[in-house]
Amino acid sequence: METKVIKKKYLEDITRQSDALLGKSTDDLFKKKEPKYSITLNQLVNFIEASESTQRRILNGQINPPKESFFWYQGSKAAIKKSIPINDVEPIYQGINKLKKTKTDGIQKERNRILSITALEKYLQISLPLQFRKQKKEVINNDIKYFDYLGIRIKITPDIIFKSQDYIGAVKLNINKTKPFNKLRMEIVSYFLYQYLKKVIKEEGKTIDPKLCLCIDVFGKNFAHVPTGTSVPSIIIQNGCKELINMWDSLI
Repeated sequence: METKVIKKKYLEDITRQSDALLGKSTDDLFKKKEPKYSITLNQLVNFIEASESTQRRILNGQINPPKESFFWYQGSKAAIKKSIPINDVEPIYQGINKLKKTKTDGIQKERNRILSITALEKYLQISLPLQFRKQKKEVINNDIKYFDYLGIRIKITPDIIFKSQDYIGAVKLNINKTKPFNKLRMEIVSYFLYQYLKKVIKEEGKTIDPKLCLCIDVFGKNFAHVPTGTSVPSIIIQNGCKELINMWDSLI
């Protein structure tokens, strides 16, 4: 009698487990492992066009990241991120005035303050596309900060994700006096922004517009959106990713 009770309970447990599994998606049942290779979007863009020695330095920095980093241009980036959603440059002027009044201690912090002012002054000279400027933007918050591509986890942190009446777009800023982005690098960044939005943002009735996915290079006073047609740099990106994987494996 006791054996029958135990067997019945076992069958009931199995049935419950089966029912639970049937209610799950394939993604839930077969969770993908986190990719072995991981890099920030900006560093991937730098890697693709870099010399071999620089590529190795970039990957070493990703494999063994520094324990402490100094974050440059935080004041200027914050002002630009306030300005873009409201289509108004007043936050830029407020940021300049605030930085001019800021007291710093140490050579590095003072240099960062001065360069941040210069960055905002440069930004004021950029004329963004009319289609982008006329969008009434509402900022979207999103917790997913990566995008898996060809076996590589690319850490993507758009500075702004927004929606307007009909569209969704995003902005990634490059604020670096010594390492401005050329057109190809900006196009690669905007291409990944677009792919990232398609993967993680779902807004019914709204279209992710490639022309509203912008990479803005502040010191270069330039920008680029996702290229179209045959100018999409997909082959360059694919070859760069394969090269990254091969070199990564040789370093560890």
